[in-house]
Amino acid sequence: MMQCLCPCMRAGTNAESSNLLEAPSADQFAPLEDAKLLGGGATPGSVAANAMKRGAWLDEADDLASQCFICGVEFGVLVDSRHHCRRCGNTFCAKCSQGRAPLLLYGVKTPERLCDACYPETQGDNEFATRHLPRLTRGTTGACRPSAFSLSAESVLVRLTAKGDAVVVLGKDAAPLRTVPLADVSAVEEPGASCGLVVRCATDGALSPGLRLELANPRERECLADALRAAARRSKAPDLAASVEKDRARQKLERRRAMSIRDRMESAEQRRKSNSKLRDNLRDKYALPKK
Repeated sequence: MMQCLCPCMRAGTNAESSNLLEAPSADQFAPLEDAKLLGGGATPGSVAANAMKRGAWLDEADDLASQCFICGVEFGVLVDSRHHCRRCGNTFCAKCSQGRAPLLLYGVKTPERLCDACYPETQGDNEFATRHLPRLTRGTTGACRPSAFSLSAESVLVRLTAKGDAVVVLGKDAAPLRTVPLADVSAVEEPGASCGLVVRCATDGALSPGLRLELANPRERECLADALRAAARRSKAPDLAASVEKDRARQKLERRRAMSIRDRMESAEQRRKSNSKLRDNLRDKYALPKK
């Protein structure tokens, strides 16, 4: 029976590429929106373009595409359809890929097919994309002392860089005062009942005060702190594409071992049958009683 392949396998291309997120307007920050500065700053579209890459599309001819990655069912006569997960790119049976959701973090707005493993992960991705990413890309205004020896604070805008892998503090005339890589963030603290916020990095010295910000109100502080914590966690998460390739390599090794064991067992069974036949021939030749 002809296998009913996933439409994406027949087309050979991803249909989601045209569903990129549009950048939101940020008129209130227009004076600080210098297109020549830091690549123009981050937008949801630029973050999506620089986000962790999704898993590579598993080719139909690959041996791994012959069975479901979750339940292991072989595609063939009994199970005649297989589908790609739009997040990891692996192949699954219909039962193990019933989830549908947009991939907002990767710039895909329409609901797409997801495997049972990627569906809950996508919920977290989408929550970050809708709850925290707009704030980080739009930026949050506050006050910051340029250095520990500064007597007065100046107005700043805290936002993501164009690549989305660091937070930049922009001062007067959009001059960058400090850039903090998200992977280096070790803690985001909300000291006392004030509107202060402290971002500490693993690279800071023991006496470093960290990046200290003063926000307009407690609500602004809470929202920015939550967004920075979520972004820092995501920056330290394993790369999706690399994890997918690692898992595929592991599965290929496991299948080779299983095939080797099966081949040895089949070879041993063939030898047993051959020896049994040889014994029967010898008994017939010398008229020996058969067991």
